[in-house]
Amino acid sequence: MEFETPKTLSLTDKHKAYAKGIGRIKVEAYMQDNWQQCTISNVLYIPGAVNLFSETVMAQKGYTVVRSKKETIFYEENGRPGPMALFRDYMFVMLFRRAEARAHASRFQTSNGMIDLHILIFAT
Repeated sequence: MEFETPKTLSLTDKHKAYAKGIGRIKVEAYMQDNWQQCTISNVLYIPGAVNLFSETVMAQKGYTVVRSKKETIFYEENGRPGPMALFRDYMFVMLFRRAEARAHASRFQTSNGMIDLHILIFAT
């Protein structure tokens, strides 16, 4: 959803950024030793900005944040490990990647016989 007026955000270096919209994105997150599809909601679109992930928002959603000098793991309320980040180049980097494209095939029958209909669906 595009904002009528960009939303002003204050950055830690006292500069400002302007979010032009908000939405959801589908990603794969590395959790419990494999890549799992998930959706991140309320993502702000800030042209030219880096991607930031909020520990505060995760804590408010009930996750417990556990950090060592090498990694951060976000545990769900039931104690199950959720998303994680690794320490690289002097920062913690979330283990997210774009959702992979998935192909699906469907078959339907007409009065003239069988017709194969192949439909490709790409995650965005």
